[in-house]
Amino acid sequence: MGLLSQLTIPVIAFPPHTVVTMPALSPTMTAGNIGTWQKKAGDTIAPGDVLVEIETDKAQMDFEYQEDGVLAKILKDSGEKDVAVGNVGLAGPRT
Repeated sequence: MGLLSQLTIPVIAFPPHTVVTMPALSPTMTAGNIGTWQKKAGDTIAPGDVLVEIETDKAQMDFEYQEDGVLAKILKDSGEKDVAVGNVGLAGPRT
């Protein structure tokens, strides 16, 4: 019997969630830096709440989320550089 046939891999079920990616803040933006998170995992969020500051080579902007929920998990830490547009930044909100 091979090693792979002996491994047991647990199945993980996640609650309903939305994966939020790095937004393009301009038509030419390809990557941005994660600034300071204004919310932390477990925080309740509402439309218009600022989640994080996003820095580009030209500006720093607040990223506001437009749904109700709870921020489930932050996947990119403050200070991370060159996060590609479309790259996963956080999981949430869960309702």
